[in-house]
Amino acid sequence: MKNLFLASLLLVSSLALVRADAGLTPGPVIGIGTALRAHDNQPVVASVLPQSPADRAGIKPGDRFERIDDWNVDGQSLVAVASHLRGAIGSRVRVTIMRGTHEKTFAMRRQILLLPGSKLPE
Repeated sequence: MKNLFLASLLLVSSLALVRADAGLTPGPVIGIGTALRAHDNQPVVASVLPQSPADRAGIKPGDRFERIDDWNVDGQSLVAVASHLRGAIGSRVRVTIMRGTHEKTFAMRRQILLLPGSKLPE
């Protein structure tokens, strides 16, 4: 069970909250809609949730995070990066990525995101 939990930490993102409690269904989160993975010790977009702020802005799998607002992600954990991507509903966030050799900055607003299989609390 511990190995499963550690594996889930590698995929922690603005899409999902990491839960130590077994059996809890992930609920909605507030973020931009990117799943993260590490590549050469740098946070990289693993996937983008369709119709999310990241999707609408044009963020793509393989984009490497450089900054979130004015916070430099270099050397930061995936958990810390994911935490900075989440925030209050409608709050603005500016994300700077590297795509190949080109730096791009995207401005977007965080929104409620539902993961497949999750539902809003009643």
